[in-house]
Amino acid sequence: MAKSIFDIGCVLEGKQLKISEISTTLTEILIQLSKVDSAFLNPTYVKGNNRKKLHIQPTNKSMSIEYFNQLIIQSFKEDILNNDGEPIPTKEYSRPYGFLLLLEFHFEDKQQFAVFTRLGSKEYQDFKIFSVNKTIEHNFDWYGSLLKNLVEYFSPSQGAVTINLPAFNDKFKPLEVWPPLGWITYFSNDYGVQIPDDLKGIEYEFTDKGKYLILTREDFTISKEAFEEQRDKLIMLMSEIKRRVAEYSK
Repeated sequence: MAKSIFDIGCVLEGKQLKISEISTTLTEILIQLSKVDSAFLNPTYVKGNNRKKLHIQPTNKSMSIEYFNQLIIQSFKEDILNNDGEPIPTKEYSRPYGFLLLLEFHFEDKQQFAVFTRLGSKEYQDFKIFSVNKTIEHNFDWYGSLLKNLVEYFSPSQGAVTINLPAFNDKFKPLEVWPPLGWITYFSNDYGVQIPDDLKGIEYEFTDKGKYLILTREDFTISKEAFEEQRDKLIMLMSEIKRRVAEYSK
């Protein structure tokens, strides 16, 4: 079981969406992710100091969609009025820069992880699951299955299970490359940077739409030595990609 030092996320194509479309997306992706972990059926919607608990019912999606509609409208009503000049937004409302949304997920009254997402933006959209409680551990299959479900639902250009630690970031930032490779990294066939298919020391898993790069299937959070070995391998791999693919540089 790996320690909670990872984030799971994907980059999505920009698209302006109505509030009703955002609510539908949230409901559907949470149902999708609940196939891996049922905790995703019980989000807490967070906006400022306000928190609202929900229970998603896969057999009654329309109820959850409508609940999200009302939560987004009410929690963003003042923001929409002040920034967009719309006094009475409805579920048909949209705006070019979309909505930033935060959902928390708890187990036995302790927060496990959270979802932070930008949806409905013309420029770009993203979806990230990040760890909050560092004492909770999950295995390779949990992380990999969540990433694969995100890819299946969103068809993103890129996604990854990335390391969120200063011990990694301090080594990564000087490389000046983007995006970072992670424990598991996905690139679509249409991704703008042509990541080589022959990198040594990493496992490939190819699909019809793209490929996964798998650093290892073993838990490398078990010791400082194991972590540093895999971290340094990632740094070497990214350095090699930078050398071979000019577009990988920032």
